[in-house]
Amino acid sequence: MNLKQYKIKIGSFLYYREIEDKKRRDQQEGQRGLDLILKRPCKKLDELIKKNGYGDYNSDYLDSTGCFKGEYHLLVHDHMYEFNAWVFCCSIIDDLNDIEKLKTNFECDSFYFISDIDKFINSIQRSLGKDLISTPKTLSGELRVKHPEKESVFLDGWKDIVSYKNDSKSMTFTYDTLEDFLNNKDSRSINQKLWFQKPVKFRDEMEFRYILYPSGPRPENKRYSINEKYCFLDVDLTGCISENPAEI
Repeated sequence: MNLKQYKIKIGSFLYYREIEDKKRRDQQEGQRGLDLILKRPCKKLDELIKKNGYGDYNSDYLDSTGCFKGEYHLLVHDHMYEFNAWVFCCSIIDDLNDIEKLKTNFECDSFYFISDIDKFINSIQRSLGKDLISTPKTLSGELRVKHPEKESVFLDGWKDIVSYKNDSKSMTFTYDTLEDFLNNKDSRSINQKLWFQKPVKFRDEMEFRYILYPSGPRPENKRYSINEKYCFLDVDLTGCISENPAEI
């Protein structure tokens, strides 16, 4: 095994939403949904209702000041669902006996231990950065990172243990009108904690994940979506993996 140039595959939110293996497919992967509580209607809301046919209201919903009498919820099922980022998945265990369960679950015969998690992550990030510089576009000619071509792009990452629960992954905001919301940065905000939440049915994966996403220049810290389902990288894993278990 050549650890100096070890080829690994990194998936993405989109990849795991559509993966052929139904046991691993998670259509809620990433971030999805918006529950927007509005205090009063506006022209933008009326246009949205007319276009999409949901969220309708009439004069009985409004008080004498033109505000909604009760809570008006605008539910947008696919809000921010288009945002895509790279995901490297592995498992974290407390009991070595869990290895056999994981081998059965993932239908694999071999495995390795990550002996230095920070070095491992840095190696992946470094290789991905070089790969984006050498090959900035997909085979169809699209930019792999959806960003203004003249703007610098940085690679950020976040690692954590996945939590398993069947809670909604919608973000909730309260605004005076839909127009106010659309003019606020909250309309494109991202809750990274939702990236580490999966339904309970996946808990046997015991997942620990590292998510890589492109970002813009500081201090704005814009996040950019990626334009690919997965990529293959040549990574230097020297001193990163081991045949023996290591504590994290």
